[in-house]
Amino acid sequence: MKNFLLGSLLGAAAGVFLANTKNQNTGNTFGKDFAEGIKETGQDFDDINREREKIQQKLNYLQNEGVKTIEKFSDDLTQDVEEFNYYAEPHIARLQQKVRDLESKLDSNK
Repeated sequence: MKNFLLGSLLGAAAGVFLANTKNQNTGNTFGKDFAEGIKETGQDFDDINREREKIQQKLNYLQNEGVKTIEKFSDDLTQDVEEFNYYAEPHIARLQQKVRDLESKLDSNK
């Protein structure tokens, strides 16, 4: 227990000393530099969250536009197939009739 208290006191003293010692590069105390670093880190997190939200909004927009585009493409394709079938039906019917005529001629020649 005695060692724990001694360690705690030495740690606190070192913390106070370092917090009040000036950084030669910035002229600020280490404590102030540390606080500024924490503040900048918080600002960086805020920036990251804002950018993440922007990306999420753009992703949602792209997904919605993609669904709309696929639906439009599907509708257009369905319409094209229906038009093709409409115009192809008479030709197919004539071809089927010719096949039946040929089959009946072949049957009659037997």
